[in-house]
Amino acid sequence: MEEISECRANQDLERLLRYRFPEKQNRVQPSGADIMQREPILYVDDDHNNLIVFRTAFLDYFDVCACSSAEEALSLCERREFPVIIADQRMPGMKGTDFLEIVKEKYPLTIRMILTAYTDVVDVLDAINKGSVYKYLTKPWRTEDLLMTLHRALEAYHLSQENRRLTDQLIEAAKLSVLGQFSAGIAHEIRNELSLITLAELIREKYPKDEMLQRYSAILLEARDHLLEIVNEVTNVARGVEPSCEKKPVPLAEIIQNALSLVRYDRNFDGKTLVEKVSQNPVISGDKGKLRQVFINVLQNAAHATDSCNQGVITIETLEEPGFGVVAISDNGCGIAPENMARIWEPFFTTKQEHGTGLGLDICQKILHAHNGRIECTDSSPDGTTFKVWLPLHRQD
Repeated sequence: MEEISECRANQDLERLLRYRFPEKQNRVQPSGADIMQREPILYVDDDHNNLIVFRTAFLDYFDVCACSSAEEALSLCERREFPVIIADQRMPGMKGTDFLEIVKEKYPLTIRMILTAYTDVVDVLDAINKGSVYKYLTKPWRTEDLLMTLHRALEAYHLSQENRRLTDQLIEAAKLSVLGQFSAGIAHEIRNELSLITLAELIREKYPKDEMLQRYSAILLEARDHLLEIVNEVTNVARGVEPSCEKKPVPLAEIIQNALSLVRYDRNFDGKTLVEKVSQNPVISGDKGKLRQVFINVLQNAAHATDSCNQGVITIETLEEPGFGVVAISDNGCGIAPENMARIWEPFFTTKQEHGTGLGLDICQKILHAHNGRIECTDSSPDGTTFKVWLPLHRQD
């Protein structure tokens, strides 16, 4: 049956080409490179002949995809982005306006158009109110007019994208401005309070033989240094200053152990199991303090993700790959929602409400970029999440 349908479709195509587009009979077939450069357009119509005519008319100008039902078109939209979608109004199963209403909700920037043989007032009003269509066009259409409309629709789409990008930049700049004003004042107060922790140095000097006091004093001083690093990084983010790093050879496991020694006293880790695996211990070239900040941030995110678990488990493993030291941090928490995956790297994006600023991973990225390293979320599901950090190995010249 499929072969018969395909044969009939080819016969229809040849007949319609001769009837409506005689000048295209001897055209040169477009190359793969030409097709790749064309912008995709989706046309939805339950009439097979209309699909053939539309695709044939505009194949030289756009990457035309054709569907015979709204359900098929929605499935295609989940796999591919379409700047412009044109739909027939009266189709079995779902009307064009109802289909475009769903498109509007899921893909608000997509330019939506109705192309129909009917001009019923109710249909027109539905197109305006439900689908917020860019154009309501009637059949039969003139190729030149519709081609111009499609080009203008693509221009409108790109203008909308650029407008959103500029708006996002303005919003981010406004947030950074507020953060800058806030951080300038709070940084001064925090530094004043942290100066009191310097008393731990006096305790270490006065009780050099007391191992417990020596150990706790060292932890306090490390915590002070870590807090000062956080204050400096937040201030730098607000000012748009890239982080500077003092790189030295350091075993990767040493940085991890240093980070773990601090988070063990964090109440967010109460009742959670921290598992350290030193499969390999590569030596990397990096700023120990700043890299510790990266790993503490990822560990804290893992702790937050396992809050709802009966027994939260966070595993941190040190590995080596060609040219890189690698740290994998995994948890058995709630995972990251698919719709949030692309946004977790955006400044100020957070799902922690009042418990987060949305700056943690952005700062991590900046620190790792200064080290010529990177961070990725390599796995996320309802059963947990894994982040991996790659850092270049130290080169002995």
